[in-house]
Amino acid sequence: MYSQKLHRSTQTILSRILQLLILFVLVPLAILLIVYNLSTQNALKEEVFQTHVQTLETKSNSIEKMIDQMLSASNLIGLDKRINEITGQYDNWKNDAYIRNQLIQEVVSKLTDVKNYILPGEGEITLIDTRGIIYSTASLTDSKSIAQIQDLDWYRNTVEANGYVYWFASPRNADFAEKHESYLSMARMLKFGSVNDHQLILLFQLRTSAFLSAQEIQQDFGNLYYVLAENGTVFISNDRSMIGQQLPSELLQASQDRRETEVQFKGQPGYFMGYKLPNFNWKLTMYYDQSVLRERLAKAQSNLFLIAGLFAALFIVLISLFSLLITKPLSRLTHSIQALDSGNLDIRVRLSGPFEVKFLTQQFNQMVRRLGESIERNKEERKKKEAALFQAQQAQINPHFLFNTLNTIKWTAYMSGASHVAEMVSRLGRLLEITFQHQEDLVTVREELEHLQLYMDLQNMRFNNNYTLRLELPEMSKELLVPKLTLQPIVENSIRHGFKDGAAQGEIRLRGRAEGNDFLLSVEDNGAGITPERMKMLQFDRPDQPGESQISGIGLKNVHDRIQWHYGPEYGLRIASQLDEGTTVTIRLPMKGATLEHA
Repeated sequence: MYSQKLHRSTQTILSRILQLLILFVLVPLAILLIVYNLSTQNALKEEVFQTHVQTLETKSNSIEKMIDQMLSASNLIGLDKRINEITGQYDNWKNDAYIRNQLIQEVVSKLTDVKNYILPGEGEITLIDTRGIIYSTASLTDSKSIAQIQDLDWYRNTVEANGYVYWFASPRNADFAEKHESYLSMARMLKFGSVNDHQLILLFQLRTSAFLSAQEIQQDFGNLYYVLAENGTVFISNDRSMIGQQLPSELLQASQDRRETEVQFKGQPGYFMGYKLPNFNWKLTMYYDQSVLRERLAKAQSNLFLIAGLFAALFIVLISLFSLLITKPLSRLTHSIQALDSGNLDIRVRLSGPFEVKFLTQQFNQMVRRLGESIERNKEERKKKEAALFQAQQAQINPHFLFNTLNTIKWTAYMSGASHVAEMVSRLGRLLEITFQHQEDLVTVREELEHLQLYMDLQNMRFNNNYTLRLELPEMSKELLVPKLTLQPIVENSIRHGFKDGAAQGEIRLRGRAEGNDFLLSVEDNGAGITPERMKMLQFDRPDQPGESQISGIGLKNVHDRIQWHYGPEYGLRIASQLDEGTTVTIRLPMKGATLEHA
């Protein structure tokens, strides 16, 4: 008893406020202080270090990829048969100005294709023939003569390399390129034809800006990048003053692979870190200022004050939201009561909120459950009363007396020579026997069809074979269960109203098909049809509608209601009719009692 009271006291609104105050204010503040004390400069420095290592690794891979593209482009030109053919036949066309111009343009066009589709970034490709021809994708208006070019250091070094690639930096005033840009240049000597037949120098010049992002070029983060050759010469950098220069030896030694070294650079304390390109003897180095670390520490302190302020604001918001813990469950309970008022008995409210609200919600759910059970009991009692009424209607005539009388009439007719009358009485007796022999309300479609055939035989005897009954039903559908006397009242309605009680000939067709888990059984006639006014009277959802056809007190609405009593409101009759064309009554039944193959 005491434990129950203690549990309830901890679930009250006041206790919830105290719990939230501890959970969302005191505990977070304590955690925040602990985290702040555990935060150290070494942890932040390690984070910066790992970030820079990842940056260098990513950048080195990108640079290597672009260098590979330059090498692939040079190989493509060196292996081009057409260029080999044109340059090899130089003596044949050098004196024909027209052909000379055409062939030069053809070679330049090939170089331009390589530049546009293979060369990464913006740059120029130049092919220098030692016999006096220059093929270039760049403008040659300010270019040097062949003799002047042969006196350049890079040209002599390329010839000495004897076919190997020679790399050099062009910080400014680059040959065959824009003078105000810096370039990473690659030159190699191509040999075509027989030995010393003729030689060509292939020169690639790629802007160093192609290797750097816009932020790195602008030095937005204060980081300086240097791509160094084996001798320490700077090939690529966002510090243009260093391109083509050698990095000081103390800085070169500080550029250890994946190691951070503190240095003085340009009068500022900072860190140097190196990263060796995996497939070249080049090194990518990065310099960053110590102020970055100081800024990170200052930012961490600012974040601390910001978080503290956010927690204060969050506390205010949580106090405001706390009221929702009470009002929201009550609001759900209110909506549920409204839904119950509209007839929704399946509504249930989730238990939430303080103890008082949970108790109220629990009582509401129990009330709805008891109300639903009471309504279900009333429905069962109603079904029993309807079934009893139906059985009482069937039992109004003493079956034994009726069968004995009909048997006497039949033999009297035979003895009098009226075989036609005897046959009618015999079929009527069989029809009534089927009607009375089943005490249960559900029978198979097969039994219903037998009952319907006897009824049609009697009508044809009466009206001189005016009616034809056609069955188009799957064999398996005949094992479906339907309420007794379902088909006969529908067919009788067709005869009485569609064929005017024998005044016209007609055909009645029974069809069936599966639809999902249901079976649709349709009764079609080609009679007079139903007028729109009469169709309005056949609205089965009207409680005052008695139905159109009567036999022993059972009409179409009675059939519709009995189907719904057995199977639910989604089943029953649907009537469609066209005046002077016919009427179709569709019966929707669940597929109980038989397994149907869907057509």
